Amino acid sequence: MVYTFTTGAMLKGRIKRKQTNVFLLHKKAAIYFGTFILGTLIYGLLLEIKYEEPILTSTHGKLGILIFLIVVFQIIPSLVLRDRTRIRKAHKILGYALAPLMFLEASWGLYSGVIAGSKVLVLIHSLSGSLTALALIWIILEILYLTKKGVVRAKIAGYLAAFLVVAGCWIVGGYNYLTDYGSKVKPIILAGPEPWGHSIVMEV
Repeated sequence: MVYTFTTGAMLKGRIKRKQTNVFLLHKKAAIYFGTFILGTLIYGLLLEIKYEEPILTSTHGKLGILIFLIVVFQIIPSLVLRDRTRIRKAHKILGYALAPLMFLEASWGLYSGVIAGSKVLVLIHSLSGSLTALALIWIILEILYLTKKGVVRAKIAGYLAAFLVVAGCWIVGGYNYLTDYGSKVKPIILAGPEPWGHSIVMEV
Protein backbone atom coordinates (compact mmCIF):
# COMPACT_ATOMS: atom_id res chain seq x y z
CA MET A 1 0.00 0.00 0.00
CA VAL A 2 2.76 2.43 0.97
CA TYR A 3 4.71 1.64 -2.22
CA THR A 4 1.60 2.24 -4.36
CA PHE A 5 0.96 5.59 -2.64
CA THR A 6 4.62 6.62 -2.91
CA THR A 7 4.86 5.93 -6.64
CA GLY A 8 1.51 7.69 -7.14
CA ALA A 9 2.84 10.74 -5.29
CA MET A 10 5.93 10.64 -7.54
CA LEU A 11 3.70 10.69 -10.63
CA LYS A 12 1.81 13.66 -9.23
CA GLY A 13 5.08 15.46 -8.48
CA ARG A 14 4.51 15.45 -4.73
CA ILE A 15 7.73 13.47 -4.18
CA LYS A 16 10.92 13.98 -6.17
CA ARG A 17 11.75 11.03 -8.36
CA LYS A 18 14.90 9.66 -9.91
CA GLN A 19 13.35 6.77 -11.85
CA THR A 20 11.96 7.42 -15.32
CA ASN A 21 9.52 4.48 -15.38
CA VAL A 22 7.50 5.45 -12.29
CA PHE A 23 4.16 4.84 -14.04
CA LEU A 24 5.12 1.22 -14.72
CA LEU A 25 6.19 0.76 -11.08
CA HIS A 26 2.94 2.35 -9.89
CA LYS A 27 0.87 0.11 -12.17
CA LYS A 28 2.63 -3.07 -11.02
CA ALA A 29 2.35 -2.07 -7.35
CA ALA A 30 -1.37 -1.31 -7.80
CA ILE A 31 -2.00 -4.70 -9.43
CA TYR A 32 -0.15 -6.55 -6.63
CA PHE A 33 -1.98 -4.47 -4.03
CA GLY A 34 -5.35 -5.18 -5.69
CA THR A 35 -4.57 -8.90 -5.83
CA PHE A 36 -3.70 -8.85 -2.13
CA ILE A 37 -6.98 -7.07 -1.29
CA LEU A 38 -8.96 -9.62 -3.35
CA GLY A 39 -7.11 -12.47 -1.61
CA THR A 40 -7.86 -11.15 1.88
CA LEU A 41 -11.52 -10.61 0.97
CA ILE A 42 -11.87 -14.19 -0.31
CA TYR A 43 -10.03 -15.52 2.74
CA GLY A 44 -12.35 -13.57 5.06
CA LEU A 45 -15.43 -14.92 3.25
CA LEU A 46 -14.10 -18.49 3.48
CA LEU A 47 -13.53 -18.07 7.23
CA GLU A 48 -17.08 -16.80 7.72
CA ILE A 49 -18.46 -19.78 5.78
CA LYS A 50 -16.24 -22.20 7.71
CA TYR A 51 -17.40 -20.94 11.10
CA GLU A 52 -21.01 -20.55 9.87
CA GLU A 53 -21.09 -16.84 10.55
CA PRO A 54 -23.40 -14.41 8.70
CA ILE A 55 -21.58 -13.28 5.56
CA LEU A 56 -20.67 -9.59 5.24
CA THR A 57 -22.89 -8.41 8.07
CA SER A 58 -20.04 -7.17 10.27
CA THR A 59 -18.48 -3.71 10.04
CA HIS A 60 -15.16 -5.38 9.14
CA GLY A 61 -16.77 -7.24 6.24
CA LYS A 62 -18.56 -4.16 4.91
CA LEU A 63 -15.36 -2.14 5.07
CA GLY A 64 -13.59 -4.94 3.20
CA ILE A 65 -16.16 -4.79 0.40
CA LEU A 66 -15.85 -0.98 0.23
CA ILE A 67 -12.04 -1.18 0.01
CA PHE A 68 -12.23 -3.89 -2.65
CA LEU A 69 -14.66 -1.81 -4.76
CA ILE A 70 -12.43 1.27 -4.50
CA VAL A 71 -9.41 -0.78 -5.58
CA VAL A 72 -11.38 -2.19 -8.54
CA PHE A 73 -12.48 1.33 -9.58
CA GLN A 74 -8.84 2.43 -9.25
CA ILE A 75 -7.23 -0.33 -11.28
CA ILE A 76 -9.63 -1.33 -14.08
CA PRO A 77 -10.30 2.14 -15.62
CA SER A 78 -6.58 2.93 -15.41
CA LEU A 79 -5.74 -0.23 -17.38
CA VAL A 80 -8.59 0.06 -19.90
CA LEU A 81 -8.65 3.78 -20.73
CA ARG A 82 -5.91 5.24 -22.90
CA ASP A 83 -6.76 8.82 -21.95
CA ARG A 84 -6.70 8.84 -18.15
CA THR A 85 -6.99 12.62 -17.74
CA ARG A 86 -10.79 12.34 -17.26
CA ILE A 87 -10.45 10.04 -14.27
CA ARG A 88 -7.32 11.56 -12.75
CA LYS A 89 -9.09 13.60 -10.06
CA ALA A 90 -11.38 10.73 -9.00
CA HIS A 91 -8.39 8.38 -9.06
CA LYS A 92 -6.47 10.69 -6.72
CA ILE A 93 -9.38 11.15 -4.27
CA LEU A 94 -10.11 7.41 -4.10
CA GLY A 95 -6.42 6.68 -3.69
CA TYR A 96 -6.12 9.03 -0.72
CA ALA A 97 -9.29 7.56 0.79
CA LEU A 98 -7.77 4.08 0.76
CA ALA A 99 -5.09 4.85 3.37
CA PRO A 100 -7.37 5.69 6.34
CA LEU A 101 -9.84 2.98 5.28
CA MET A 102 -7.06 0.38 5.31
CA PHE A 103 -5.96 1.45 8.80
CA LEU A 104 -9.59 1.38 9.97
CA GLU A 105 -10.13 -2.08 8.44
CA ALA A 106 -6.97 -3.55 9.97
CA SER A 107 -7.68 -2.04 13.39
CA TRP A 108 -11.29 -3.20 13.36
CA GLY A 109 -10.23 -6.69 12.29
CA LEU A 110 -7.68 -6.92 15.10
CA TYR A 111 -10.25 -5.63 17.56
CA SER A 112 -12.85 -8.19 16.45
CA GLY A 113 -10.46 -11.12 16.24
CA VAL A 114 -8.09 -10.52 19.15
CA ILE A 115 -9.63 -8.25 21.77
CA ALA A 116 -13.36 -8.66 21.13
CA GLY A 117 -15.36 -8.27 24.32
CA SER A 118 -13.16 -5.51 25.69
CA LYS A 119 -14.20 -1.88 25.66
CA VAL A 120 -14.79 0.04 22.46
CA LEU A 121 -12.43 2.59 24.04
CA VAL A 122 -9.53 0.26 23.21
CA LEU A 123 -10.53 0.35 19.54
CA ILE A 124 -10.85 4.16 19.51
CA HIS A 125 -7.47 4.47 21.25
CA SER A 126 -5.78 2.13 18.73
CA LEU A 127 -7.40 3.79 15.72
CA SER A 128 -6.38 7.24 16.93
CA GLY A 129 -2.76 6.13 17.21
CA SER A 130 -2.79 4.53 13.74
CA LEU A 131 -4.38 7.55 12.06
CA THR A 132 -1.99 9.90 13.89
CA ALA A 133 0.95 7.94 12.49
CA LEU A 134 -0.60 8.22 9.02
CA ALA A 135 -1.05 11.99 9.42
CA LEU A 136 2.59 12.37 10.49
CA ILE A 137 3.76 10.41 7.43
CA TRP A 138 1.57 12.73 5.34
CA ILE A 139 3.35 15.77 6.86
CA ILE A 140 6.78 14.27 6.12
CA LEU A 141 5.82 13.63 2.49
CA GLU A 142 4.56 17.21 2.12
CA ILE A 143 7.79 18.61 3.58
CA LEU A 144 9.96 16.49 1.27
CA TYR A 145 8.58 18.33 -1.75
CA LEU A 146 7.23 21.57 -0.37
CA THR A 147 4.78 23.78 -2.27
CA LYS A 148 2.36 26.51 -1.18
CA LYS A 149 -0.56 24.07 -1.34
CA GLY A 150 1.61 21.49 0.40
CA VAL A 151 2.04 23.83 3.38
CA VAL A 152 -1.75 24.10 3.68
CA ARG A 153 -2.13 20.31 3.48
CA ALA A 154 0.66 19.81 6.04
CA LYS A 155 -1.14 22.20 8.42
CA ILE A 156 -4.39 20.25 8.00
CA ALA A 157 -2.53 17.00 8.72
CA GLY A 158 -0.90 18.63 11.75
CA TYR A 159 -4.26 19.78 13.17
CA LEU A 160 -5.70 16.32 12.54
CA ALA A 161 -2.75 14.63 14.28
CA ALA A 162 -3.01 17.00 17.26
CA PHE A 163 -6.75 16.35 17.60
CA LEU A 164 -6.31 12.57 17.38
CA VAL A 165 -3.49 12.57 19.94
CA VAL A 166 -5.45 14.67 22.44
CA ALA A 167 -8.92 13.19 21.91
CA GLY A 168 -8.16 9.58 21.03
CA CYS A 169 -4.78 8.79 22.53
CA TRP A 170 -4.73 10.90 25.70
CA ILE A 171 -8.35 11.42 26.77
CA VAL A 172 -9.87 8.10 25.64
CA GLY A 173 -6.70 6.12 26.46
CA GLY A 174 -6.33 7.86 29.81
CA TYR A 175 -9.95 7.27 30.74
CA ASN A 176 -9.64 3.59 29.86
CA TYR A 177 -6.41 3.37 31.86
CA LEU A 178 -8.02 4.90 34.96
CA THR A 179 -11.27 2.93 34.81
CA ASP A 180 -10.25 -0.49 33.50
CA TYR A 181 -6.73 -1.09 32.24
CA GLY A 182 -4.74 0.17 35.22
CA SER A 183 -6.68 -1.85 37.79
CA LYS A 184 -7.47 -5.05 35.84
CA VAL A 185 -5.11 -5.59 32.91
CA LYS A 186 -1.82 -4.04 34.00
CA PRO A 187 -1.49 -6.10 37.26
CA ILE A 188 -1.87 -9.33 35.24
CA ILE A 189 0.86 -8.25 32.81
CA LEU A 190 3.21 -7.19 35.62
CA ALA A 191 2.64 -10.54 37.38
CA GLY A 192 3.77 -12.39 34.26
CA PRO A 193 7.27 -13.66 33.39
CA GLU A 194 8.33 -10.54 31.42
CA PRO A 195 7.07 -7.46 33.33
CA TRP A 196 9.79 -5.30 31.78
CA GLY A 197 7.96 -5.63 28.44
CA HIS A 198 5.25 -3.40 29.89
CA SER A 199 7.31 -1.28 32.26
CA ILE A 200 9.91 -0.32 29.63
CA VAL A 201 8.88 -1.09 26.03
CA MET A 202 5.18 -0.24 26.27
CA GLU A 203 5.73 2.89 28.31
CA VAL A 204 8.39 4.15 25.88
